[in-house]
Amino acid sequence: MLLTSLLITDGLAENKKAAARLLASMSPEQLRDYLYAKSSEDLLRASGRGLYPLAVDDGTVLMALNKADKLAAKAVSVVPLLIGKTRDEMTTLVPIKGIGRNANQLWPLFDGEPREETINQKLGWFAGLNRGIKISMSSWALDRRFKKILDSYAESLPIMYAYQFEWADYPDPWRSELGALHGLDIPFIFGNFIDDRKSYMRFAWTEENAEYRAALHQQIVRSIKAFVHTGDPNIIPKKPWLPWWGKEEQIERWGR
Repeated sequence: MLLTSLLITDGLAENKKAAARLLASMSPEQLRDYLYAKSSEDLLRASGRGLYPLAVDDGTVLMALNKADKLAAKAVSVVPLLIGKTRDEMTTLVPIKGIGRNANQLWPLFDGEPREETINQKLGWFAGLNRGIKISMSSWALDRRFKKILDSYAESLPIMYAYQFEWADYPDPWRSELGALHGLDIPFIFGNFIDDRKSYMRFAWTEENAEYRAALHQQIVRSIKAFVHTGDPNIIPKKPWLPWWGKEEQIERWGR
């Protein structure tokens, strides 16, 4: 558990049992302040294997699904939800054998400078194969988890919509190695396609795909705006976006 590891690393607890006791004694405000003081490097180092993308029903960002809490269940039962992920979440999130989550060692692998070698070629055949297997297995697990989350919310909410971001029309070798990677949907939501050297994602932004990127950005923004104002993200009459109720065709695939 991430929090347990953090407390032990910081010297606040000697072992897992002591960490569990300390966590139980902390108020939500104390826990919030403790985590806010941590850098992304601190969190990655404590995780040991990278941060796994999960929807956490914390009752603040995502409504809690504690069915025993009748008041919470009544409150969330009238709130629609739009939730989604990218198609290839795990290509940048799995730990790499011999490197783990060391930012200085990972940067040359993901850096957007022009190159011919793929990430797996740079790693070598064994580490590359290991990475590929980890991506496949963790992607399968994440897809199952995502659908379970969708089903859970669909049982409690009056209506819920799901999306999967699939655009990956950018140059190789990154396209074949990363696909629709974790976080690639965020620039399309905000329209901030940053090509500064500090952004490793800059390899995806080219003159050739600029027009389509702008059009997809507008489509996504219009859908989100419609959802915020009406609870319904549909903007294309001939291509209805159906609410989620357990079928693959009900997932809107942005950029497919």
